[in-house]
Amino acid sequence: MDEDAPLADAFLGALREREKRHDDAESRQRFGQAYQRLIDFAGQADHGTQDALLHALTAGFSDQQTNWEFGCLANTCGIIVELGGDPAIAIEPVLDRITLLFARIPEIVQVMRERMGVDNPNAIAHDDWPRLGRAYPDHAWVIGDWHAIQFMGCAAMAMLVRDVESRKRARDRIDLAQSAEVAASDNPYAYYISEVLSMIDDELLVVLDLPRRLGFRVRLTAVRNNFHLFTLLQDALLAHPTATDWRGPCVRPVVVTVAKSERMLHEIESEPEALAKESGDAIWTYYSWHALKPDDTLRTIQETPGQVPYWIWGEGKPTDIPLLDGERVMLLGPLEIPRSWSIGFFAPLHPALRSSTVVEAVMSDGEYRAWLERIRARR
Repeated sequence: MDEDAPLADAFLGALREREKRHDDAESRQRFGQAYQRLIDFAGQADHGTQDALLHALTAGFSDQQTNWEFGCLANTCGIIVELGGDPAIAIEPVLDRITLLFARIPEIVQVMRERMGVDNPNAIAHDDWPRLGRAYPDHAWVIGDWHAIQFMGCAAMAMLVRDVESRKRARDRIDLAQSAEVAASDNPYAYYISEVLSMIDDELLVVLDLPRRLGFRVRLTAVRNNFHLFTLLQDALLAHPTATDWRGPCVRPVVVTVAKSERMLHEIESEPEALAKESGDAIWTYYSWHALKPDDTLRTIQETPGQVPYWIWGEGKPTDIPLLDGERVMLLGPLEIPRSWSIGFFAPLHPALRSSTVVEAVMSDGEYRAWLERIRARR
């Protein structure tokens, strides 16, 4: 007999009992045992069995569950995803419930401040919450909801960072995006999910490198802003075989690993390069297609005094890059003035997230010249 279904059932039963018996010592012990058996089994299981566990646990979600019970179940699903389970299986009910909780964060924070004297709930140590609950029993519900937000936030992040398609579907949840953005300054999980939802995924970009007369089609994944794009794109183009003879400046490896989310900021703090130069430097000037002149040179900042140059601004997003015939087009030109940016613009959100700019195709000379002709025809 397969072990996954009995283990999932035992865990769900122990979770219900712990909630029903108000977290007494005996039910807490039984829950801990059921949880540990489930996680130990999941850690040794193959992906198919992990997915079966996730399906069984996801069937246990209910609108009638308290936020704490729902959050505890969501967090357990998130742990199994981290062990190798399919992140798409449980994500939808988790996002359904966390949307409702994010919308209540302003109320929760207000109750904590006005009724419990807690100015910043994010500064409360884990072991201090029980004391606060005993001191303010009439308002202890906010503590359960605050922990539930943490549980569901961890689970949602574990799932979203591992699955582009889940992120794309989540962006269609307008209420989720809005409630996360509003609550981002009060709750770290609202901030993380707001940032994940605002990233750019699966976006195609046409890149025309005028100094080298090369054209590329690149695909963006988990890109947060244009400074992030510049960093990833510079690395992708200079690592490409077309850059074999490149003799110009190079990217900083530490900055690139942070941009790709291969290393978290705390992992590079001891490295001299990171401490001395926590920034990325522009190798090219990045222009919108409007900068191209009839002679195939670029309209520089010196040629547009008193006007905003046709640069692509780092603080914006790749989706702000102007379209031409339905495609986003970026022009690369010689560096006009030194430009740099802090790695804080793309500080990694989660160790499992991977950001990338991948060169999918190099244009033929004819395709490159055809793109220039299309731009000239619009000028």
